[in-house]
Amino acid sequence: MTVTPWLVATYMWDITDTWAANDPMPPENVRKYTRLTQKMAERAKEAGELGPLHLGIEYILGHPEIDAGPLVAQVFPYGDEAARELLAFVRQLIWKEEDPVPPEGPEGVEWVELTLPEWRKQRTLEKK
Repeated sequence: MTVTPWLVATYMWDITDTWAANDPMPPENVRKYTRLTQKMAERAKEAGELGPLHLGIEYILGHPEIDAGPLVAQVFPYGDEAARELLAFVRQLIWKEEDPVPPEGPEGVEWVELTLPEWRKQRTLEKK
């Protein structure tokens, strides 16, 4: 399955940008994002993108060469370490019942540099 960084970014920005609309600083503890993370997961599920989002997050966590900061926040300056902490929190909150993924990330995932609309179009064509 292909996954684009823009899929992960779009849903993660949903969390951090919503927080930023009400608070000029990110929370001191990622657990404060719990409610926003749950709402984001509902939206991703409704769009049929929760599975690919999971794979994308796992892929990032398994590939330290990817700078996760820009994929997590547009408003707040998240460095790679803080971004990975937030991604790990999201993974734990949403997919706590899932089997652990190998340290190098999930198998069979191709990280592609497509825009989100391009990826969605490709995904639709693959389903036909």
